[in-house]
Amino acid sequence: MECCRGDLLRRSTGPGDPLPDGEGEEGEDRISALPDDLLLRVLARLRCARAAAHTGLLARRWRGLWARLPELTFHRIAADPLDAALARVARPAPSLLYVDVFYHHTLELARVSSLLRAAAALAPMELVFNAYAGWAAQPCELPCFGFTTSITLKVYRVLFSLPPAGGFPALESLHLEDCDADLNELLPRCPRLRKLWISICHFNSVTINSASLEDLVVFAHFQIRHIEIMAPALKKLYLDAHHGISDEFSLSLSVPALEDLTWKCECRALICNRFGVVWRLWNMELRSCPQPGEHTQMAHVLSLNLETDVLSGDGTRNFEQDISRFLISDFSILELALAPRGHVYGAIVLHLLGLRTSIQKLVVKLDRYLMGEICRSINCPCDKPNNWRSQSISLTDLKEVEIQGFKGEDHEVDLLKVLLRCATVLERVTVRFSGKVSPSDSACMEIQSILKPYPYVECSIYPSYLSIRLWLRTMCKLLKELVNRMLCGEVHSVLEKLLHEFWLCIRAAARLSPATFFLRIWSAFATNSDAIELPSFVRATSIELWASAGRFTLPPAGDFPVLESITLDCSHIEFGDLLPRCFHLRRLCLNSRDLSSITVHSLSLEELDVHSFKQLQRIDIKAPKLKKLRLNADRGISHELSLSLSAPAVEELSWRCSYLCSTGMFGVSRRLEILNFTTERTLGHSQLAGNGGSACLQLQQRSRVHVLWLYILPMPVYIRADATQGFRQRYLDFCLPTILFWS
Repeated sequence: MECCRGDLLRRSTGPGDPLPDGEGEEGEDRISALPDDLLLRVLARLRCARAAAHTGLLARRWRGLWARLPELTFHRIAADPLDAALARVARPAPSLLYVDVFYHHTLELARVSSLLRAAAALAPMELVFNAYAGWAAQPCELPCFGFTTSITLKVYRVLFSLPPAGGFPALESLHLEDCDADLNELLPRCPRLRKLWISICHFNSVTINSASLEDLVVFAHFQIRHIEIMAPALKKLYLDAHHGISDEFSLSLSVPALEDLTWKCECRALICNRFGVVWRLWNMELRSCPQPGEHTQMAHVLSLNLETDVLSGDGTRNFEQDISRFLISDFSILELALAPRGHVYGAIVLHLLGLRTSIQKLVVKLDRYLMGEICRSINCPCDKPNNWRSQSISLTDLKEVEIQGFKGEDHEVDLLKVLLRCATVLERVTVRFSGKVSPSDSACMEIQSILKPYPYVECSIYPSYLSIRLWLRTMCKLLKELVNRMLCGEVHSVLEKLLHEFWLCIRAAARLSPATFFLRIWSAFATNSDAIELPSFVRATSIELWASAGRFTLPPAGDFPVLESITLDCSHIEFGDLLPRCFHLRRLCLNSRDLSSITVHSLSLEELDVHSFKQLQRIDIKAPKLKKLRLNADRGISHELSLSLSAPAVEELSWRCSYLCSTGMFGVSRRLEILNFTTERTLGHSQLAGNGGSACLQLQQRSRVHVLWLYILPMPVYIRADATQGFRQRYLDFCLPTILFWS
């Protein structure tokens, strides 16, 4: 890393000095002979003004060009070199001026103001200014930017003030992070401001009045007493009271066009004896979300985060007081994020439901990282009083219940029974079991038996959070048995048992008809083992099989009628049998370790990603709707490679091949390790075929390759490479007709 104290303009001439033609000691400098516009495009790729200025050390022709860059970025720079650099910047104004003063340079407020004035004199379209000024009691003057449309200021704990006159007539986006400004004075000077991001560091109240504002984000680092927002065009509002709100908190919102609302607040309510154990309310969040239907409607979600066994908090407050101080009562969805640490939580859930009987949806999310904890005491009072099981509350509007992380314990089942009894209009129940519950557990069957008396309630049961994840309860026993058999030289019988358990779980998962199926098998159990039969999943739209060296077969009958995406990381599966059963397959991702021949024929496939860990000998792809194709030959390709590609709609192609060949033509042994060929535009070919070292390509108009990338490294002594195959031979063996495209 270069020192930020380094002189940016060392040995550099100014932009007005005549630029020599540039001729090196060894002859003509062809790069320096390029026009200035092209050289500026090269320097812009560096994305660093210091690096661009240092190119002047190599040739006089490049000196001073950095000052004409359309985007100027100064990383980790000190104030003095920055002052000198900004004074040398040429007109016209840059589109971006990014300044990052290294944090170990603590600037005085006067120096911050002078740097901002120098930036304002350049009139950039976008300004990003990061600096550290320490804690200051006096305000720092922020100059006016007449032509800047976007400003981002991050100056730690600085309060900005404005000059007596001037404004920001073109400003559309303002981001103030870790710094403040008097918004009552600033906003009237920003007539076109649409997006405002502020973090309040000096005030305990927020007042915003803007006729043009559409997007507002407010972070408060102090306890807030008052929020007042008047913005008739505001569509998105995000408020975060990180340190809570005071007892005298007041809220005034006049936002008739608001579509997206998020309002977060830290809480300190602590209830010690009401529900047997201590419950702490950490924070509340109110957000809006669209409701499905013919006409999109917005519903408000109140989310509460609660945890047990926490001693910090305010025991004089209760949940009702904190929620009432939130000043938001218009919500129809209650979301509870609970960390019960093994304690009974039915009483607290019913209590919070009773605070507002018009709730239409209840979502209970149990902390997945604390699920393994249990009550530490044998006579734990967490279930006292236990009369909540016979409690009757009015839930006349509750239509949907969702529980995530359900373990099937007795108190959880009792809570579900109370909800079914009290919610007279309940329509849907979704239970997502903990990852430690397998599809064959009795808890799944018990839930179904509980719902039998309620035939009008639609029930969905998932053995995990987001997808089917198989956890075998017999794994530990089989591992112990496997170790014992390995000591005796017998492992085949244990592997058979393990594969049989996997097969039973996969069949059980298929009977549940999940929308998403995920399977991961430890590679050590899959190596040199019999194939696992993959049953038909009639409702699955996404399947992921991570079996490493595992092998899969298909039953004689059974389709995947709605499958759209499949990921296969396995040793073998018969595509000729699988793909015809997937009528709507759009995405196929294959990681193969043993396949040297790949054949993919599909009428619906749009995206194909193939990663082969074995030397490829044959590739046959026929997909008329294919738009994105990625091929990665990690072990290279055979000299007799046969390639057939029929994909007329391909828009993006990536063909990567690894080699290990060497050459000594350039004085030192080097090896060609990777050859990569990519395009970003439509190939427009009707058919591409190759056999061995030859290739045939039928092109349409506007076929073009963007990048041919070769990764060449010096060859260490311990690396063995094929010296008989030089770069040229491997280049020609790259079976896609790269040379034809390149020419």
